[in-house]
Amino acid sequence: MIRKRFFVVTVFCLLILCLCLNAYSQTLNPKLIPFRKGNKWGFSDSSKTLKIPAIYEAVFPFCEGLAVVAGSEKMGVIDQKGKLIVPLKYDWISEYKNGYAEVVLNMKKGFIDDEGNVIAEPKFDDIKNFSEGLAPVKINGKYGYINYKGELEIKPAFDDACPFKEGLAKVEINEKFGYIDNDGKLISPAVFTDAYPFSEGLACVMNDTAYGFINDEGITEIKFRYENAGPFSNGFAFVEISGSYAYIDKNGNIKIPFGYDEVFTFKEKLAKVALKKKYGFINEEGKEVVPLMFDNAEDFNEGIAVVKLSGRYGYINSIGQVIIPIVYKNAQSFKNGVALVETEYGKIFFINRYGTEFFED
Repeated sequence: MIRKRFFVVTVFCLLILCLCLNAYSQTLNPKLIPFRKGNKWGFSDSSKTLKIPAIYEAVFPFCEGLAVVAGSEKMGVIDQKGKLIVPLKYDWISEYKNGYAEVVLNMKKGFIDDEGNVIAEPKFDDIKNFSEGLAPVKINGKYGYINYKGELEIKPAFDDACPFKEGLAKVEINEKFGYIDNDGKLISPAVFTDAYPFSEGLACVMNDTAYGFINDEGITEIKFRYENAGPFSNGFAFVEISGSYAYIDKNGNIKIPFGYDEVFTFKEKLAKVALKKKYGFINEEGKEVVPLMFDNAEDFNEGIAVVKLSGRYGYINSIGQVIIPIVYKNAQSFKNGVALVETEYGKIFFINRYGTEFFED
């Protein structure tokens, strides 16, 4: 009986793993890719066969099974069959995130869900993403928070507000920053001159003279002694002393020595660093896995990073190999398996991770 139960559990776990891997594969290799035909846009498959006619002025990549499209004046949303689930009626629609998208109409902002239902009428001066069940909104010059029904959960009382992260949200009061819980109660008074959202249990904040780190009770965990610092990611945070940067762990110990002119937060286990205006990437052991040879670079996303060399852009993999030639005038990071690029002649189109160009003139 135990063996049979173990077998069933094992099969179930393998099924879940396969589903997750399949979903990840579909993100990196999307079935539908934005395709430009002349001056109009639609969607093709990976072989460049149009699946959704090129009838729009602009389209955005599919995300969560939906894509934002634009007509001559307004924007809407289509599903993977090309059916409009949101009519071309909004001035702007953001990419979907966790089933919700921001919309703008007559300079006011609101939210719609993934079925096209309005959950918060476009009546706010500003809105930010839902996170942990709440979204910051601005009404009459002050920020509060609404729930998924569009109802106010935390009354507007802040000069600025960020989405919740790890149960807390950064807020601004009289040009100072503090943190609230999901009841709107200040757990750390607004006394900091700069602050980041909580990350991995700590928040990077600045008092009047230096940066340090506090815990979720507002207690100092790493002393205020740095000229600059950033949030923790993968167990590391960058810090600056006397114009030189290093990385520390959550105990404040130096894990990657000072020596760089610029550093950035770890992403996908790699961090962009610079010395003498040349950029490359280090791993979590501090090893330069991508040489500092580029004029600029973006963070890795989906295993690929944009790099700039001699005025042109291309793409590298995580060991520094150029996988898409450095020939473009402009290039964006990969997202949902595609990236937008521009040639020196001003032609704009999307490419996939293999460098295939999706357009027809």
